[in-house]
Amino acid sequence: MADPAPRLRRTLFLAESFPPSPGGASRSLGALVARFPAGAGVVSTPHRAGCGRVDRTMSVPVRRARTFVGPSGIGLRLWRTQVEWLVRRDSPRTLVICGSGADGRLGLELHESHDLPFLVMADAPEIAALRAGAEAGAQPARDLVDRASAMVVPTRTAWLEAYKLHTRPHDLELIPAAVDLQSFRPGTADAGLRKKLQAGRGPVVLTVNDGDPAFDAETVLQAFAALRGSLRRAVLVAVGLREPRHRSLAKKLKVDRGVRFLDAPPSELPDLYRAADLFLTAHLGGRDAPIQGAGHVLAEALASGLPVLGTRTPATSDVVDEDECGLLVEPGAHAKLGKVAADLLRDDEKRGAMGAAAREAAEEHHDAARCAERLHTLLEVLLIRRLRREPAGPTGAHLPAA
Repeated sequence: MADPAPRLRRTLFLAESFPPSPGGASRSLGALVARFPAGAGVVSTPHRAGCGRVDRTMSVPVRRARTFVGPSGIGLRLWRTQVEWLVRRDSPRTLVICGSGADGRLGLELHESHDLPFLVMADAPEIAALRAGAEAGAQPARDLVDRASAMVVPTRTAWLEAYKLHTRPHDLELIPAAVDLQSFRPGTADAGLRKKLQAGRGPVVLTVNDGDPAFDAETVLQAFAALRGSLRRAVLVAVGLREPRHRSLAKKLKVDRGVRFLDAPPSELPDLYRAADLFLTAHLGGRDAPIQGAGHVLAEALASGLPVLGTRTPATSDVVDEDECGLLVEPGAHAKLGKVAADLLRDDEKRGAMGAAAREAAEEHHDAARCAERLHTLLEVLLIRRLRREPAGPTGAHLPAA
């Protein structure tokens, strides 16, 4: 049988969200694809930044749709036209669908028209939406689930959501959120940045909301208010808290002078992590709470050597090793969260040990190079099945070890 490795040079990735599109999932996918072997494939994205040009800063070329509108209506048709041209030109042997929206619909069309095997990369909220659509009888959702050769998920929480689909995909592969460990690394903050943040000599606490539907901004701000009651010089750098109600709450809590609301581009995030002393986050809990995402920003915080302080939810616990890399409290317990944050900021030795453990955890679980190697191996398996024309077999997925 022919060696399938050369055929990996014709893998097509479809991604609605890809750098420079903001968001932790976008950065994670970019870090993953950047570590694929040179010429291993092509990424097609409708993101309008750099529209119509090939991004040659990565080993895998990135072709962006020639449109200035989103992936719907005429934008989706233009993206479809571009992808069809790529398929005719490159004759890809495998397809990676990086989501379940427009990229999922387009991937299904390519699967049907060109008989391309595909795998789906999806997070817990996307999988839950797919499951709801499939249970409601939505055919595209059912087809995406049934026809996928494999599904790649970033956390145990997402794995469990995928397992609830019962039937296909035949295989579930857990590949954690990938982080560029060269960009997100421990280090000394630039003095100019601290001056820009007006941090003075006080501790800097960082929080980042990358659009997770379960992110609890109110608890974060209330926890910071509790923290600042004992550490008056503390500064909270709040990235992604864009809603007016967040500023109103900070003012009501009388901490507005200590909060720096930023809408930082992705390129500035590594420096902001290095400027911080710890990472503060919170997510909603309970049966009625939205399903939490993979915690890409948590992985970035670990890689930057920051202890993570947050709420004890399944998805957060998937990423943060409690008492080793950070400290967790029950959802909504803002006063307790603020107190443990203040105590940790006073204990340099404990904070340093947690920061070192956080970096080790990121190197073990979130190294983009290792994650890319695992995805590369999975694609090889799909190609071997394809070349042999063997069915994937009955469901043999098992819950990954904790």
